[in-house]
Amino acid sequence: MTRKATVTSILADAISRQERELLAHLRTASPIWDLIEYHLGWGETDGAPKARPGKKVRPLLCLLVNQGLGGEVGSVLPVAAAVELLHNAALVFDDIQDSGPLRRGRPALWRVCGVPQAMNSGVAVQAMVTVAAAQAAAAGLPPDRTLVAAEELALCTLRLCEGQFQDLSFQAGSRPSIDDYMRMCGAKTASLLASSAYLGAVAAGRDDVSEAARRLGYHLGMYLQIEDDIAGIWGDSTAMGKMPADLESRKKTLPLLYIFQLDDAPPEVAALGQRFFSPEALSPDEMQQLRQFAVDLGGRAYAEEMAGFHRDLSRRALEELGVGNSELVVMLDDIAASLVAAS
Repeated sequence: MTRKATVTSILADAISRQERELLAHLRTASPIWDLIEYHLGWGETDGAPKARPGKKVRPLLCLLVNQGLGGEVGSVLPVAAAVELLHNAALVFDDIQDSGPLRRGRPALWRVCGVPQAMNSGVAVQAMVTVAAAQAAAAGLPPDRTLVAAEELALCTLRLCEGQFQDLSFQAGSRPSIDDYMRMCGAKTASLLASSAYLGAVAAGRDDVSEAARRLGYHLGMYLQIEDDIAGIWGDSTAMGKMPADLESRKKTLPLLYIFQLDDAPPEVAALGQRFFSPEALSPDEMQQLRQFAVDLGGRAYAEEMAGFHRDLSRRALEELGVGNSELVVMLDDIAASLVAAS
């Protein structure tokens, strides 16, 4: 195991311990806590196995930025745990709203306990976010910075809701522009990564570079989403662990939105666009035609260009942080690759 892998593994374990200690502190005899433990991947329900351990890339980003800027790991750990809990709370509701049957390789929470109790559990996990953030003060984070962290997490929750609202409206039949889509990605995917990196800088007392840290997280998130868009159409099923299914589900992603907005596209593309935005399922032949048109008309190339654009901006923001420890710089840069691999 490399030193880089060892450091990130130690930090990920520390985040998990922080979450477990919080859960143990709050736990009562109510069965809702069994459901929360199941969703977090720690428990089993009705024979469903424990989940595969997550990469915890969002709280790791928070911790790595914090450590690179000279922060104290003990005082930022509760904030990093809050970031991971916020991510997990959002996943509960995403799975319900998207009717996603699986999460981390096993039945999603709503498939285990039904939608009402899954919603109840999701709200409980969201409440744990506030409790975790508040514990940062007792762990040594100055009260004013603890308040900033709590406010940032609340504002991030609002941004996640805005992004999910936009995404659901797209699924309901609206025809988004590329600008509409990018704004949705910025809210739904990039906002939590932006807040994670920002909170790492805030907890380190480095207000001078906190906005550069936010940009680092934001552009990593946009890079992740666009890479996921590409993989959702052309991805290697072996590497992904699943079949690329964005065409089958008629998911409105960047390569397709690009070709649908072309003024000089062949008439066949307009006809396929009408079918794509209708409630009816696409035939295998139609999906293959769309896949090929997205290559021939530049949709894939445009998405790859935009992914590279955000990757470069994330690296530029990383340089602005002025992190002195070269080992941490390498780990921070590698977070992008980890995010894409986890998507």
